[in-house]
Amino acid sequence: VTEINATLISFLVDCEKDGGICPAGSRCYAGSAYPQPCELGTYYADTGNTGDCDICDPGFACTTTGLTASTTPCDAGYFCRNILNGAESQTPICSEAACEDDYGLCPIGHHCKNQTIEPQPCSPGTYSPVEGLAVCFTCPAGSYCNGTHPDTYFECPQGFYCPTGTGLEIPACPPGTYGHTTGLRSASDCTRYI
Repeated sequence: VTEINATLISFLVDCEKDGGICPAGSRCYAGSAYPQPCELGTYYADTGNTGDCDICDPGFACTTTGLTASTTPCDAGYFCRNILNGAESQTPICSEAACEDDYGLCPIGHHCKNQTIEPQPCSPGTYSPVEGLAVCFTCPAGSYCNGTHPDTYFECPQGFYCPTGTGLEIPACPPGTYGHTTGLRSASDCTRYI
């Protein structure tokens, strides 16, 4: 006997005695002959539910039916706001407009750690050119990532140098040197005046 069947049998036996109380993890609309387990993306913690089950808690996925709690955190690289629709998988992909604000792959220009509710934009010095990142990429040497466009990096301007992870503050070539080209990676790339 599966867990759900055991719950249904228990309810029906109890129903014969005293009308039955809807078990946790289920919903029992008026006139129901037996409880319906909460759907994927939902749960219900208490007994006696006569309405809809609760949407899975933000940051979590409800991956099986008949749940009494949100226990599965959404994986890194995904977000689970669960405002109108609950995530049904710990790696939820939304393919309909109705759920796009609720859960899905972490968007370009953002990063999503484990159990993310709201995707976080990449900070200066990092970038995210693809969906589904748990951590933003570090800005490569010879480039800067100012946070204004967190989906890309820009070539270091002439007269400056950009070590790995350069963000808002771009260092100028040291006194007595100049940047003869763009994309310099370190102070030693700057040319000394003769």
